Amino acid sequence: MDELEFVVAARIQFPELFDTQFNVGSVAFLPYIGVEGGWDVYKFIDDDRHSTDDITTVVRGTLGTTILIHKQFGFNIQYAHDFMEKKDHILSGGIVMDF
Repeated sequence: MDELEFVVAARIQFPELFDTQFNVGSVAFLPYIGVEGGWDVYKFIDDDRHSTDDITTVVRGTLGTTILIHKQFGFNIQYAHDFMEKKDHILSGGIVMDF
């Protein structure tokens, strides 16, 4: 899978929307929804002819949660689905750290 994407992402967390926080013991769950938009330019830069037809539009919705173990440490899990040309299903995760 060869991709080089330039995207802008925006999301809103449910606790900001509904003024509630989900806790299981001392662990906080911050679910969110969002949208990402931009371009995948891998084919454009990989091909010698550099045709703009090779630039793919990326528009995807996201759904995820941030799991905070502590105020400064947690994990992020996200599912994203493309709505335009690519039709990708993306599951990603990461570490959240605040310094």
